[in-house]
Amino acid sequence: DQGVQYTSKKWVELLEEKGIRISMDGKGRCKDNIWIERFWRSIKQEHIYLNPADTVSELRQGIGKWIK
Repeated sequence: DQGVQYTSKKWVELLEEKGIRISMDGKGRCKDNIWIERFWRSIKQEHIYLNPADTVSELRQGIGKWIK
């Protein structure tokens, strides 16, 4: 995703300070990452939207159960 929230100068600098490697596909290349895009779509539609969590802990537990 090349949304502004992921490409802003401050965000990129923060990632670099933390030693996090940045990896993005080129614009218009949605098929380069088709399997992970499908995974995120499925998890959102099949679990997150149907089971809203009140806390991050609940969300993590729910996602863990969904994956298993």
